[in-house]
Amino acid sequence: MNTVIDELNYKLYNIRTMNWIKCDYNGSGCIGMQLEKLLNKNLDKKILPDYKGIEIKTKCVSKNMDKYGVSLFSSSFDDYPLSIKKFFDIVSYPDNKLNINKFQKRINTFKGLIINNYYIKIYTDNKNEKLKIFIINRNYHKIISTHSWSYKELEARLSTKLKYMVLVYARLYTIGDTKFIKYDDYHFYKLKGFNNFLYCLKKGYIIVNFNLIERKDSNSIYIFDKGTSFEIDTKYINELFEEIKKDN
Repeated sequence: MNTVIDELNYKLYNIRTMNWIKCDYNGSGCIGMQLEKLLNKNLDKKILPDYKGIEIKTKCVSKNMDKYGVSLFSSSFDDYPLSIKKFFDIVSYPDNKLNINKFQKRINTFKGLIINNYYIKIYTDNKNEKLKIFIINRNYHKIISTHSWSYKELEARLSTKLKYMVLVYARLYTIGDTKFIKYDDYHFYKLKGFNNFLYCLKKGYIIVNFNLIERKDSNSIYIFDKGTSFEIDTKYINELFEEIKKDN
């Protein structure tokens, strides 16, 4: 792995010295897509690491982006069929502009989320080895629905995708309709372990970002999960990862 880190370190260092680069992409993922192009890597959304066993993550450095963490991986509920639909049916809300229902909210794993008459709370159940999410009726103080991820599935996704990671910091600047990116710095990391992940969940260092929308076709209405992701606040990145020092 040291050889691969040295190889990627060399490429990222050269990219960092390019100064401001005209971006060929639009949207929220443009920084990551441009970096993959500069690395001569095909764009993909596979659950496996991006570069020879190393997952590449990017972080936009700006005041508007400080509230967002780094997305680790995506995983929907795995407790029973149509669990996400039941969850959505309870907590979704209308988007009048699009004439659909949706649930696009970020839930802190310590504080939970209050929405309408419900309190959504995330709980680590070590006995049953599940990360549970409760929907509680605030008027009656009663749990009305429970959903969960198994520790087994979460650990598999975490360890497969993020055993090694490089986090690349970049600035984004827009002039007219053109975006420019400057890749400022990067850090290599090695995953500490699943118990550290559970610790970060309990402390609220991780956000679960739900991105659920209603899709309609001529025959039916269904729920489209655009990616329920686990994000870590970069201030606590060292609670989950050990930094690997690089030589430039």
